Amino acid sequence: MRRLIIGAIALVLSGCTLFPTPSPPPPVLLVSVDTPDGTIGVFKNERGVHLWLVNQDTGAQKVTPTPTVHLFTLGGETGRTYNSFVFGAAPPGAARVELAGLQAIGGEVKGGVYILALRDKSILPTQLNWKFVTEFGAVVVQGSNITD
Repeated sequence: MRRLIIGAIALVLSGCTLFPTPSPPPPVLLVSVDTPDGTIGVFKNERGVHLWLVNQDTGAQKVTPTPTVHLFTLGGETGRTYNSFVFGAAPPGAARVELAGLQAIGGEVKGGVYILALRDKSILPTQLNWKFVTEFGAVVVQGSNITD
């Protein structure tokens, strides 16, 4: 009995608990894409636009006048199916964003933001040729590279 009490005191003093600390709930994603690696999505808050990459916030990106085009890319042996992500804020009137020359899933605009997932690794910003289109296919704006 004495060992049990001493062990419990040691656990409390060391900061360990017998029960895991619950992790905070994930943010409400405005737009998301389901991949074999998990759900990838975008949310906004007062700090900016965030990429939510399989239960992890990659950090805020500033929201400047739209459109914004941000790139988060992984290289090396990741073990992931999708390794690059293009996301940001869409201009008014845009329903989709498309990338020329790259195979992507996603691209739908919801809540003013979008996400595209690509299998490619180590994509360079200069490889991005994008266009935002209306629901009828009319081009709202197009360009290349990232916007920040």
